[in-house]
Amino acid sequence: MRAPDERKVSFWEQVNVLHVIVALNVLLFFFGETVVDLFTESDPGSSGHERIVAWGGVSLAALAEGRFWTAFTHMFLHASPLHLIGNLLLIWFAGSRVMMLLGAKALVQVYFLGGLVGVALQMAIDAGVTGSTTIPIIGASACACATGFALAAMLPQERATLMLYFIIPVNLRLWTLAVGILVL
Repeated sequence: MRAPDERKVSFWEQVNVLHVIVALNVLLFFFGETVVDLFTESDPGSSGHERIVAWGGVSLAALAEGRFWTAFTHMFLHASPLHLIGNLLLIWFAGSRVMMLLGAKALVQVYFLGGLVGVALQMAIDAGVTGSTTIPIIGASACACATGFALAAMLPQERATLMLYFIIPVNLRLWTLAVGILVL
């Protein structure tokens, strides 16, 4: 019989890619809400949040100006605390299962591919419906949905309880939940 491993695991050995994604989302949200105001000249017409959205939000106009980083930075910026919390709940719960089933590399691929496809669709809809190509898009909603869809595709019959308005429990199959989110 082998003796149990007495070695203590350091904090950094426990950190995984899901922790990094969540931390980046939270840190950049608070950076945009607080720190940007401290390090920029005061402009009574705009807040730190507006400045960070202008820098990191993606739009066809931003891409045409050569700001290609916005295709990725928009995935880590959020409009409000509720927007952030809603996305991170889905990313955390679905992402942990996706990572357990497929691995960390697949989770990163789903996250970024979902964000890129989602923002491309949103920009196409914005351009087609409103004719606008300048409105910056932010949020990890497409990343969160892609993570949820990946889990639903792998485990379509798995049941999950959705807390409607954080009060009413609704028990659904993952595939039914994914289709409902897609319709919305």
